[in-house]
Amino acid sequence: MKYKVNVDLIIALAAMLTAVVAVVVAVVQTNIMREEAEVERQHVRLSVMPSIGLYFSNGQGDNGRPFIQINIVNEGLGPAIIEDFSITYNGDAMQHQRHWIESVAGGAEQLGQLTPAPEINNSYSGRGRIVPAGGTLNPIYVSHETLAESIGEALRDTKFEICVCSFYGDCQRLLDLGPMPEPVATCENYQTADVLKDRFE
Repeated sequence: MKYKVNVDLIIALAAMLTAVVAVVVAVVQTNIMREEAEVERQHVRLSVMPSIGLYFSNGQGDNGRPFIQINIVNEGLGPAIIEDFSITYNGDAMQHQRHWIESVAGGAEQLGQLTPAPEINNSYSGRGRIVPAGGTLNPIYVSHETLAESIGEALRDTKFEICVCSFYGDCQRLLDLGPMPEPVATCENYQTADVLKDRFE
């Protein structure tokens, strides 16, 4: 028994198969390109990710007087944009850095009566201040024979809180002195913000 070959049918089936294969290849390529774009996006975000740390340092200055300072250090790859920096002393929220120093000294009046006058420097470290990658900001510096020592002792009763974001809005908080920031969803209400296990989810 002989079968008649239908050339037109074969050509039509081949064309249909080719079209299906082309669609499958296009879908696969699109998925690969999407995955590559996502990897590239994450790489770019990581390349500008800050990593904030809060430290204190003390010693003796060039003038021979003891000093103590608080350091905000950005150990990450990109700039850290400060959204909030706050200080709590003995459970009371400080209005600013100098308020903390005054409180440790016993009040603004007592601070003004110290002799010789202490050297106090307060760098702005509020919302919008940028700490570049590898940079250090010194929001508090005190040089004085007795006040520097009092500041050092007051650290036990002081809580520092800072929240920063990258240029891409990836945020992290640090709720005490040290180098271990946590990635958080937002710097708004950062004390209770959700901690992100994967900041890119």
